[in-house]
Amino acid sequence: MKIMKKKESEIFHQALGDATHKPTINWEKEIEKAEKTKTQRPNKEELIKNIVMQSEDFNFIWNIRSLQKTTIGNLQNILSLLLKY
Repeated sequence: MKIMKKKESEIFHQALGDATHKPTINWEKEIEKAEKTKTQRPNKEELIKNIVMQSEDFNFIWNIRSLQKTTIGNLQNILSLLLKY
């Protein structure tokens, strides 16, 4: 019985994969478009540099160690707030 369940499960997952990942007629154009729009997410060091540069106008003094311990999401939020002003 265990072997039968395993085979059925594998067949189901293979069928699900085939149904959701079928290429379209224009798959080459879609890949080219995706590569053009692909953006690289900045790392922590880049975000910290941007935060320090943007906050120079406000005379903020940042503790770099604290910023390095902060999550990328929080760094992006800080940067977006600085860019608004």
